[in-house]
Amino acid sequence: AMGWRERAAAHRASLGLHIPRRECAARDDLPRDTNVAPCQVPASKTTAELSQAGPLGTHSVVTPRAPPPFKGDQDPDGEWWGSAMRVDLARYLRTRNAMLSIEAQLQGAKDRRLEHTAVWGVVQEALVFERTVLRRRHPVANWPDALRSVETLSVEEMNNFRESLEFWLVSLEAAAFSSDEDTRAALHALPVSVLLRQLLGDIRAYQGDNVGACEALLRAVTTGPGLADPKRLPLMIGWAGLFDCGYCKAQQSVRFGRLALLSAKGSASAIEHMEATTPQLMKLRSATYKEAQLEAAAKARRHLLEARGLYEGEIAKVDRLCESSSCTGPEVDEWRLVLSCARLGTADLLGEAFLLEGRQAEAKSSFDEVIHESARLQNDPCSTPHLQRLLARKRETRQAKSVQQMV
Repeated sequence: AMGWRERAAAHRASLGLHIPRRECAARDDLPRDTNVAPCQVPASKTTAELSQAGPLGTHSVVTPRAPPPFKGDQDPDGEWWGSAMRVDLARYLRTRNAMLSIEAQLQGAKDRRLEHTAVWGVVQEALVFERTVLRRRHPVANWPDALRSVETLSVEEMNNFRESLEFWLVSLEAAAFSSDEDTRAALHALPVSVLLRQLLGDIRAYQGDNVGACEALLRAVTTGPGLADPKRLPLMIGWAGLFDCGYCKAQQSVRFGRLALLSAKGSASAIEHMEATTPQLMKLRSATYKEAQLEAAAKARRHLLEARGLYEGEIAKVDRLCESSSCTGPEVDEWRLVLSCARLGTADLLGEAFLLEGRQAEAKSSFDEVIHESARLQNDPCSTPHLQRLLARKRETRQAKSVQQMV
């Protein structure tokens, strides 16, 4: 039976990809003098264990190493959301396939392989398309340095990318609709179309089309067009059975939560910028906007709490697989880092939702967690210079905002 490394190598070979050049080692292989702060939280601790440690005051202090400076000939770092809140399709399929293979071995079940199905040809073309459009000038195999984030594209490049993405979604969903039972079972475990719709939603949201982003995300979990209202996006209980991948569910929930949060912030901004009119009318409008703000913030909180729990569950699953199958190596450590960064981003959004609801203590707890975790992850052996700069910027921004918001 193939292990994690063999499964990943076989998947790369099926895609026709070269063996990647990595710039980090497995944690167990690191020399003693590696440049990691001595007070770093141990890598063996799961994110769930860290979240139980309480507010920042009860955490051991983490001193992050200074990130390498940005060089002019490098690709732009991009923003946190586009860089650290998603992975490229090839990396997802490689990792998810490997985890499914290990789970099948442990349970004595059938290994679901997407590359043996009728939709694999379409998936391969979508993978090549993503790599071609988003390829960095100096690509490295490490996440998140393999591909550019979408916000670094020009307006024309982004429009072309969005149109091509819509085409591949139609092609993939048409192929899936006419597929056999084995293909549907594989897509249930490896919901590639859901990830593509999430990417489409990200692009539309970045372009300011929040209604279009809602529509793209709704189509991933509903059969009809649905109501493209951020305050009406369905909680996971309504669509959890549509596919079986905790990571994809978390990515869906955090995007629902982000759109609801944007709606709440829009209502808050409307209150601040109301045009002068009669006192009675201003009071009425202010009450209406405030009600909409609280409703959207509460919905965002519920989505984000679901996402945070799912990310924690996926991190715990990786740890369990490592314990039961000697599943170790750079790919495992990198995937744990992917999940931890996504959880950090979710905690940051959750703090914003708490703040809009007026729940100051819970907001501060979330923000303290972001500050602590960003420092810990910045010291992670698999954190690239690009990711270190993103984490440092996230922490500095959150520290500055926390001071302003809590005054």
